[in-house]
Amino acid sequence: MQGRVLGVALTLLLSSCGGSSGGGSAVQNKGVVQVSTTVASDGQSRQINATCPFSQKLGPARTDNMRIDRVSWVQTVELDASAGNTLLIAGKPVLARIDLLASSLPASPDSAYLLVSNAAATSCTRINLAGPGSVPASRDPQTLNTAYSASIPANLVQPGASISVVFDDADGRTASQVDNLYRVYELPVHSALSESIRVIPITYKGFSGSVSNNADLAALLTRLHPVTSFTLKTEASFAPPSLSQSVLDVLNNGSETFETMQAVLSELDDECAKRNGAQSSARTAPKCLGVFPANLTFRSGTGSVVGLAYVGGVSMLTQSVSATDTFSVISPYNSSHWLDFRALTVAHEYGHLLNLNHAACGGPTDTDPRLYSDGRLGGGAGYDSARSFYFSSQRLSNDGQPQFGDLMSYCAKEWSSDRGYLAALGYRGAGSARITASASEAPAPSHWLKVSQQQGQWQLRPVSFAPATLRITDKVMQAQTALGMVPLPVYAAVIADAPEATQGPYFVDLGDLVPQQLQLSVLPLANGLTSKIWSAGEWTIH
Repeated sequence: MQGRVLGVALTLLLSSCGGSSGGGSAVQNKGVVQVSTTVASDGQSRQINATCPFSQKLGPARTDNMRIDRVSWVQTVELDASAGNTLLIAGKPVLARIDLLASSLPASPDSAYLLVSNAAATSCTRINLAGPGSVPASRDPQTLNTAYSASIPANLVQPGASISVVFDDADGRTASQVDNLYRVYELPVHSALSESIRVIPITYKGFSGSVSNNADLAALLTRLHPVTSFTLKTEASFAPPSLSQSVLDVLNNGSETFETMQAVLSELDDECAKRNGAQSSARTAPKCLGVFPANLTFRSGTGSVVGLAYVGGVSMLTQSVSATDTFSVISPYNSSHWLDFRALTVAHEYGHLLNLNHAACGGPTDTDPRLYSDGRLGGGAGYDSARSFYFSSQRLSNDGQPQFGDLMSYCAKEWSSDRGYLAALGYRGAGSARITASASEAPAPSHWLKVSQQQGQWQLRPVSFAPATLRITDKVMQAQTALGMVPLPVYAAVIADAPEATQGPYFVDLGDLVPQQLQLSVLPLANGLTSKIWSAGEWTIH
């Protein structure tokens, strides 16, 4: 399922060259920015003419082979500063990790710092780097203790900002050696992105779901996803029609089927559309989080399903959330997760709204090929800024297995992978749509119709957009136009690990057509009917 399934015996998550010295010569730094150097007239120092200029001491040759091995930007996930696909989100702090290595010990630079320019390049901020007592001979990806690091404040993480990584010695080094002790970059920063989420309590038998602290949950989502800020606001409760049928109330005693849960999600999606009004796309529309109370359980097989969402949609359904962190866990390498399971469920389902499917860990049937094939973190590292937890997926548990799974997996101790983080940022920032089981791109937004079953009757409703990811079906809708009958493909919303719901929702793109009537004849229809016809007066195309 799209979300988490709680099994009887175990818990499953369902739910990216140094230059030579010389007077004014243009060189390519080992980072990404072209800089020039100017040697002082006494030959004892040189200036690097970057956006934020700095100097390095020149002197006799050293034998320690000190050099910058790797620079990483860590914002939820660790990203190689030199990788072409690295991208950060504006307005969130970045942990800079610099792996400085030396072949002989002891060795340590006399100064280590960053210079960060603002976007307008009108000022430079110096940030000192903290590092080990002596420079190591090799990189240890499992800890920050062997690396130099510093936090870059959120206000400096903006498009157009640049950063210089600088190490220097009081006694100096040769020009070729100091080339190995600085890097200059332009920070790859996407403009700030904000997200609004409507928290909608689901009512059932006199009880309503809740989120105990919207600010805490918003902060958690910010910690895990490539979004600058979240705003969560609790709104009026909602009683889904599928939960108010007298037969269910009498017979089920608080335990509903997975099919009912899918119907509730569809009804929540309709309610979300009403509250949102006209919107241009699922990507940018406010999202809706339906939270159901503790007296309601949705079951599938032997387990209960605690979260559900449409891939690339706007609506998600989860249990109520009473906490975000488990503060008794004081290390990311403890056996237990430091984040609350129900809060993680919301983060997982929101990942689906960012157009991510499941990661292949824990046995999902629908997996996202953009994520790691084993559903883990791919050997990378994560960072929880709120807890100051830096952790590497290379750190194994006592049984020799990876400790961390992708947030979109069914495995325990979930965190965002770099692939998932960058894919989500690509979707939320620029947008992408796809149709599964098809090489074609999903149709551009035009005139969409949503077809869903409500209490045994098929309903047709115009909508501003469809989910970003759709599954092509073998169903067809016939549109009667002035030029005759036109067959229209029928798409299904995607709920990972769930078969196509017999009650929908389905989506049909009318494009520029203005049909006189619509006929659906291939769905299981109520009351023994084999087809249903809607006249033009039953919908309005805007």
